[in-house]
Amino acid sequence: MKNNLEKLNLQAKYEGLIFGAAIGDALGMPTEYISKEELDQFYGGRITNFERPHQNHPCSHLNAGQYTDDTQQLILLTESLIQKKGFDIFDFGQKIGEWAHRCQTVSDYNRFAGGTSLSAGIKIHCGENPLTAGGSRATCGSAMRVSPLGLFYRNNISQLKEIATRASLVTHNNLAAIDSAIFISHLVAYLSNDVTIKEAAQKSRELLSSDLKKNIDYVLANTHKNPREVAAKIGASESAYETVPMALHCFLYSPEDYEQSVTEAANLVPGDTDSIACIAGALSGTYNGVEAIPKKWRQEIEDSLLLQKLSKDLFEASV
Repeated sequence: MKNNLEKLNLQAKYEGLIFGAAIGDALGMPTEYISKEELDQFYGGRITNFERPHQNHPCSHLNAGQYTDDTQQLILLTESLIQKKGFDIFDFGQKIGEWAHRCQTVSDYNRFAGGTSLSAGIKIHCGENPLTAGGSRATCGSAMRVSPLGLFYRNNISQLKEIATRASLVTHNNLAAIDSAIFISHLVAYLSNDVTIKEAAQKSRELLSSDLKKNIDYVLANTHKNPREVAAKIGASESAYETVPMALHCFLYSPEDYEQSVTEAANLVPGDTDSIACIAGALSGTYNGVEAIPKKWRQEIEDSLLLQKLSKDLFEASV
């Protein structure tokens, strides 16, 4: 009975991560890089539910509850892990190449895709090796999609740093971008293994080589501060130096309240709200399990059945 219960609790973490990331992404989608004035004008000063972006937004073709390129790439990574029974840089690279090509050629498929990921994907689609295609910008494209690695390799954490590095190189070869992938993947792995939040964050932080550590340390020392106050100090842009620490802070500010974590992240305007909420949602969903996520959001999120199947298949492939 105990083993069955432990298995159910662990499976809830997998489902929590996949749904948590996608829902956070969709919640933050309409506020991505809008101004405080636009937040007031279109959303009454605060996002609290899925909303459609206003007509001048780059994602104006999307409806409420649809996700962005963050979840598109997270899904591709998850599918690759399942199909290849582990991380395969060439399979994942091919998927990113096909994604980038579709972003450029299929009407309304591009969902505010990050320029660094898009450029690398096009190179791969045109024949470049995924190991050398990544760009040098310190943006958050690696971190926003990497969380499934932490679950897949939760029992093989000694391999995770190298694998997260390779998963980043497909689109980002910058040290801070690589560090962001290492940090998030390890944090997820530790949280899935029921390591305390403080210990999980510290163990993940010790693996970093870049100045990303400085903002991580600031967050860890200021978990009591309101997210807007912390964002005013370190920023909330697409830079990995800002997006990843802010996602961590939104999680740590309300570690047992998924809804508050992603809502705070979605309202950090102007900023990369979808990516911050996506990463915060993945962390909170892993830590709290899927039942902590409002049922309404789980039902209304785009591709709900696909997300559920992916979480089940990822669980079965990695246990």
